[in-house]
Amino acid sequence: LMIKTLLAHVLFLISLSLSAIACAEDLFVRPSGSSYGLGDGSSYENAFSGFSTVMWGEAQGQVGPGDTLYVCGDHLSMLTVRWAGTAQQPIVIDGNCHAGSINVGNNATMAIEQRAVPEGRSYIIVQNLRLTGGTSATIHCNGSASGPCRGNVYANNTITATKRGDGVGGIAIRNPSYVTIKGNTLYGANLGAKGITLDDPIGQKFPSNSFNVIEHNRVHGWYWYGIRFLGLSDTQQIEYPGRISYNDVYNNGDGIYHFRTKGVITEYNTVHHNNDTSTILGEGYGMASTRSANGIWRGNIVFSNRTKGLEPWYDDLTPPSDYTYILNNVFYDNGTGNEPFHCAIHVSNSGQNFNFPNTFILGNLVRGSKCGISVYRGVSGVIANNTVVNPEKETGIFLGTGSSNLLVVNNVLSTGGVAGIWASNNGVGGNIVISH
Repeated sequence: LMIKTLLAHVLFLISLSLSAIACAEDLFVRPSGSSYGLGDGSSYENAFSGFSTVMWGEAQGQVGPGDTLYVCGDHLSMLTVRWAGTAQQPIVIDGNCHAGSINVGNNATMAIEQRAVPEGRSYIIVQNLRLTGGTSATIHCNGSASGPCRGNVYANNTITATKRGDGVGGIAIRNPSYVTIKGNTLYGANLGAKGITLDDPIGQKFPSNSFNVIEHNRVHGWYWYGIRFLGLSDTQQIEYPGRISYNDVYNNGDGIYHFRTKGVITEYNTVHHNNDTSTILGEGYGMASTRSANGIWRGNIVFSNRTKGLEPWYDDLTPPSDYTYILNNVFYDNGTGNEPFHCAIHVSNSGQNFNFPNTFILGNLVRGSKCGISVYRGVSGVIANNTVVNPEKETGIFLGTGSSNLLVVNNVLSTGGVAGIWASNNGVGGNIVISH
């Protein structure tokens, strides 16, 4: 009898699960101003009339876990997501409006905001939309320490800024947890300030088990920066890794920027022509980090940026750093502006804490920047197996004041008459310096 009762409970739970899956709905919304059949969203012909009429919840005819809301036509208002999906059944917002034999296509023009009404921040997929921004971020999820933006995916959207302002951006996610941003095209038109932002601006902490991914995006024309990963306040440092990879980032004020991060991997991006005319707000870095620790920069191609190709920058507020890896990147023709001493790779420290160990600069190819590789004040580690060709003004490898315990070995330097290595109180040996 007990076995039969247990079996009945198991079958009942399975039936409930299958019922929940079976109840997943395709719902439709079309522009306001017209009536569409029943107006209950059940089909393209009976679509919701404008975003204000969309019903949110878990009942039939409401947008809830497992449902897809197809956005059809051009909308002049903002969609506010007012319900959350689950890890097993996310809510999908899709601009590829399939309606039986009708394929309206990727033609939704709108903005999206996620907020807690009651909990519209988690397990939302936003895809295939054509979005234009207003006075704030085009896609915005505002999480908190108690309710982060968790498990969201933003994929294959096209975003264009239409108004100028420091608050105008493409995708801005606060307090993200396992968020993925992939395959989007974001165009700032020199109007929008920020392409993609993951941040925690008020120190509420990313969830400690978080890992966020920004990959395969095309980000250009943002006058402040293309991609920014902003971490905690200076007094609240924890490990919150993420990955920025395979993005094409160009014609922004700065390319890829980390601020107060720890454990972020930046790899296989193409970063170029950022602020190459000095007409927009950013300084023209290809890639840079401030007060960040345990960073890995690997396999990136970085060229024709106005200032430095890559600068990890420390000061006394930087958290303890176990390592910095700069591996197998290609840098060429960075430092296109007239400012002096803009190196392709520049690891620097402006603080008094001379304790930034285990910096490994290995296997990079540098060509044509004002100087090749430089380290400064308290940075120790290994500079090896790099090739530096034709630095324009300064030196191939510069080991600045206060650097110590550096092993510089097996580099190939073709310096065209400028100094191959400029060293002070560092161990140097086994390098090949070619001057002509």
